Amino acid sequence: MEHMKISRLCAVNLFLILPGPLYGQSATWSAQMATAPRQIPGVYSRFAIKVSYPQTVDPDKVPLLDAKNFLLWSRAQPDTKLELQTVKAGGNLSIYLIPASQINPKDDLSVRFSATSEGKLTDSGDIEVGKNPNVTSSSAYTPADPSYVRYIDLFGSRASVTLDARSPMDGKNTPAIDYQFRFNLTSDTFGNGSAWSLRSDVSSSGTVAIDTSDTNITDHLFFSGNLTLLHTWEQSNGLKNGPTLYWWGARLKPVEFEADQKFRVQNYTLKPQLACWVPYTDIPGVWFQQQFNIKEMLAPPLLLFFGYTFVHPTKEDSTVANSDNQKSDRVEGELAYSLPLSSRVRAGIRARGFVLLDSGNQFRDYEELYVQYYLTDHERASVIFEYINGSLPPTFRRGDTVNLGFSVQY
Repeated sequence: MEHMKISRLCAVNLFLILPGPLYGQSATWSAQMATAPRQIPGVYSRFAIKVSYPQTVDPDKVPLLDAKNFLLWSRAQPDTKLELQTVKAGGNLSIYLIPASQINPKDDLSVRFSATSEGKLTDSGDIEVGKNPNVTSSSAYTPADPSYVRYIDLFGSRASVTLDARSPMDGKNTPAIDYQFRFNLTSDTFGNGSAWSLRSDVSSSGTVAIDTSDTNITDHLFFSGNLTLLHTWEQSNGLKNGPTLYWWGARLKPVEFEADQKFRVQNYTLKPQLACWVPYTDIPGVWFQQQFNIKEMLAPPLLLFFGYTFVHPTKEDSTVANSDNQKSDRVEGELAYSLPLSSRVRAGIRARGFVLLDSGNQFRDYEELYVQYYLTDHERASVIFEYINGSLPPTFRRGDTVNLGFSVQY
């Protein structure tokens, strides 16, 4: 059966789950749209197709765990076949598939399995995928976890904006606005089993203080271009039905512009960095989900970036920032980690660290500790209570505030 390739304008990905004893075999082949487990945030969507196979099929003899044996298409466009790429999940009856084009879960879909093993052909014929009223386009296209990707920019939809309005509960109580914007330029997977992911995007993030005289607010503006190359890293996980896929690789920021909110000090930087999801660090969150029956809340692993920053100052002001600190090359790292505490509440940390190599190896740090209560489904709006401490480039002016605020993601 010929698979026709389509250009990779992939905005939505797909889990295809082949059930074994967990779901039970059936008299005939059947397929049903369902909600997918979210083991890999931002990479796979929230919907799946569950395929049941007849009792006459021996899973030990028929190569069910191979995506090339499946063909998926929309009955509205029967000549457009979607080639399915595999990310293997190990020796169980679940496989992860990524279609080469955008799929709407409300479409009239069909799937077909065909494979030859030991000279015997197993062919399911065309299987209509049953609709599930709980699976909608909006749920499928929702980014996995805005609170997780809000500060450290890695995965998500093609364009996203997050705005946080907060006010310190001490000092001058000066309101501040945190923002993040990102636009994905390209996104592709390649290699055996689509094990590699290559993405490029432009992004901006920062904090703007309403009262610029309040030096306790760590105001900053970042504008950058990013190129991220990642490879899957499969590890077993005793708390989940099957292994978990983590990522490791590199991120290059060929240019990142840094400034304070009035642009009185400015840097151009070049940042090559290593990137990694730390294996098994998602286990505490998964344990919380299982023990307290937490639904629709991601349990992500610890995300790390580490690299070197080449700094070229373009504008200096000694009344705003120490010039030696501003223009120093630096070794820096970032991390993000969070835990679901209930189906509406999440707690986490986002942090950065800097070693200023041209300023006597001075160390600077920045931390955000937060508790977030989601007001809506799909984590679009929330109330945030957070503690922010530390300093960021280019000023490295230290702030220390306890904040209460409101967050909205688009």
